[in-house]
Amino acid sequence: MGASISKIVEKDNWEKKLTDLLNSANFRRAIFTTNDIVAEFERRGATTNYKRVRRDLLKLVESGLATVVRKNRKVYFINSSKQERLDYVIKKLDITLEDTANDGTFERHYLRSVVLNDSRFPLRYIQFRATGDNVRNGSKLSFSSYDITRKEKAVIYFLEDAPQMKRILIEPHEPIQSYTKRTLSIDYFWPEIGPSYTFTSPTPMDFVGFSLVSRYDFDLKVSRTNSGRTVVEDLSSRVISTMGKDKLQVNRFEIERLPSFVVLKSMWKRHEKT
Repeated sequence: MGASISKIVEKDNWEKKLTDLLNSANFRRAIFTTNDIVAEFERRGATTNYKRVRRDLLKLVESGLATVVRKNRKVYFINSSKQERLDYVIKKLDITLEDTANDGTFERHYLRSVVLNDSRFPLRYIQFRATGDNVRNGSKLSFSSYDITRKEKAVIYFLEDAPQMKRILIEPHEPIQSYTKRTLSIDYFWPEIGPSYTFTSPTPMDFVGFSLVSRYDFDLKVSRTNSGRTVVEDLSSRVISTMGKDKLQVNRFEIERLPSFVVLKSMWKRHEKT
């Protein structure tokens, strides 16, 4: 047996290493035990503690990122981060696309959401999925997140960095306690070549707002498709155009009481003045 160099998993990076491991090809859709995780860390040249792995896996179960299954007195875990239903409620969401490059691609995306932890367990991670019209590496998109309620930065972990789709976890510095709300934001830069933006409500929502901000005047059209994908409704009459600060044109759309899995599609075109 050849000599190997092992190292202790750093305390500050432990949760990130565990999350990255669970979303690797071997564990993303697998059923596994605590011993499987310990063995995989050791295979990678790191040593850790069985009790600590077990404790942190149970934390992931509490946050909804893993599911526990008991069979014949043995405990198994399943990665559930790809499940359709979130284990929390997004009460309000405000989306702003800003034309920072002045080319009509509205590359800056700023999302501000009010998250309700409707479970009896602390909520440690918020899931987020972003898609783009062109191929971009995640490191080039300048993802950042902020816990507005607590006035502090949140940590971002990449679960998946596909060419035109990014799945990330947002970790507030302090978990969101049971049955409480927290306001969080996420900011990133990804040009909308389309030009369009599609949003699907992951939970029932009290409010959704959408804004286009540019130095130019754009026509904005918005449609709503029900969860069964059978009825499409034109909501463009709800769009209001105003002049914001620094003489920026703002096209704004708002809607209340949105059920789960409703699709809002926004399409825009630069207004040609006559």
